[in-house]
Amino acid sequence: MIYVSNLKGFKIAATDGSIGTVTDFLFDDESWTLRWIVVDTGTWLSVRKVLLPVSVLGHPDTCARSFPVRLTMAKVKDGPAIDTHEPVSRQREERMYGYYNMSPYWGNGFYMGGYGGWSAGMSEAHYADSRRRQDELYARRHQDDDLHLRSIDAATGYNRHATDGSIGHVEGFLIDDTDWTIHFLTVDIKNWWPGKHVLI
Repeated sequence: MIYVSNLKGFKIAATDGSIGTVTDFLFDDESWTLRWIVVDTGTWLSVRKVLLPVSVLGHPDTCARSFPVRLTMAKVKDGPAIDTHEPVSRQREERMYGYYNMSPYWGNGFYMGGYGGWSAGMSEAHYADSRRRQDELYARRHQDDDLHLRSIDAATGYNRHATDGSIGHVEGFLIDDTDWTIHFLTVDIKNWWPGKHVLI
């Protein structure tokens, strides 16, 4: 078990160089599993922050405070652009999983393996138009879907309510780093028991 906060600042080491540092994680609030890491790339990319699926992470080197990843710097550089300040839709997740040639955690999905359908005989313009139409169709079908990805940073500090009243606020997340599941929340209950912290 490890606290998510202890992983912030870890370097992300691609196969050919450093990508950046971990600044946040996105978790699925239905399964309580970490799905994406938010990486600050510093100055080597025009888009300062990128999302990477946790499935690309190797075992952390706690002494060096780094994660090896099974990606090249070029693969990250050419990945789908995303605004980390906006909610991450299932459609965007589909696109990113397709780009990294990975199966989504929820199954094959609408695109049956992502956006890898560009054949040799298809022009780039035709492919882009086809993908745009697919995006629009997918968006219409899933416009009422609830987004279940939450930021660890944003959720830290949330108030926790028992059946009979508030018990305090979330202080941290304790995870199993073998499968990235959240097992416990640490809750500061100083509002009614000063100095006390509990695991829930």
